[in-house]
Amino acid sequence: MQRTMNARTLNDYLISAHTAVMLCRAHADNFSLSPADIADAQLRIELHIADLETLCSDIQEKNVISPKAKNVIQIAPAREAELNQS
Repeated sequence: MQRTMNARTLNDYLISAHTAVMLCRAHADNFSLSPADIADAQLRIELHIADLETLCSDIQEKNVISPKAKNVIQIAPAREAELNQS
């Protein structure tokens, strides 16, 4: 099954990823990790960050934003400020 990617689908995927990260952060102090587990988690986080940075570059390079673009998702100013802080 091929799924058509559009702004709404991309936003849904990003919301899902953000939810998973927030759940990890919320429970990070509820368990102990060995040094090997910490190193593994740090590596995975760094790889995810690199993937997100590549996604940002891909979106900027491969898409032309025009005022007539459909499925453009607007982020409320308060939410945008919150996202920029993290």
